[in-house]
Amino acid sequence: AQHTGINSYAFYAYDAAWTAALALDSFFNQGGNLTFNVDPTLSGVSRSSLNLSSLHIFQGGQQLLQILLATRYPGLSGEFQFDSQKNLFRPAFDVLNVVGTGSNQIGYWSNYSGLSVIAPEKLYLKPQNTSSSSQTLRSVIWPGQVTKQPRGWVFPNNGKPLQIAVPNRVSYKEFVSKDKDPPGVKGYCIDVFEAAIKLLPYPVLRNYVLYGDGLRNPSFDDLVYDVSQNTYDAAVGDITIVTNRTRIVDFTQPYMESGLVV
Repeated sequence: AQHTGINSYAFYAYDAAWTAALALDSFFNQGGNLTFNVDPTLSGVSRSSLNLSSLHIFQGGQQLLQILLATRYPGLSGEFQFDSQKNLFRPAFDVLNVVGTGSNQIGYWSNYSGLSVIAPEKLYLKPQNTSSSSQTLRSVIWPGQVTKQPRGWVFPNNGKPLQIAVPNRVSYKEFVSKDKDPPGVKGYCIDVFEAAIKLLPYPVLRNYVLYGDGLRNPSFDDLVYDVSQNTYDAAVGDITIVTNRTRIVDFTQPYMESGLVV
């Protein structure tokens, strides 16, 4: 294989090895010992083919962990330090514009300053500023070697509007419901959809069509099926993403939490 030189992952690996070495050295200097005891919780699985009962637990794990989290030194990848959430303190990344087989650095990102054309190490010396006006990058080279952002397909004003199905709900109307004022529907889902439409660099003609009789909540399975059959161009609402539905239509990324956990 062709040698391409050392990359950032090699620096991270080097710093990780040194972090472990420094933590172990401090652990031993504080009187720590490498002692292992049998885990009593595994005694009931001695008959397993995995032989888990033979595993031993390191007794100084918590002490070593605290020493590891307190380790701080100047590493090859930058200042090596953990924050209170056990994450690397002020991690920084290059933002690359990939063009064909090459790439061009157009800025930086860090959790301290966000996107910037100035190296994060210099911004650490200034007060934190994450306002939207400070989030800047250098010019991007788009496919075709152009710097102007592509506009995509433009829908003509005399084109056929998209038919957007909207569940005519009788409960949880905060998500979506009928409205007497234009565009005829309202709710959280409609607000999110309209905000996404406004971000497009071209106009999208659309009509909202209520789905259901308004006396009871409509069947979402039927709604999804009708979209798959091109009865409607799309649907907007609190439609749960489940396997059988994803087989026939495409969904956007979830934009609200269900509150359900496993």
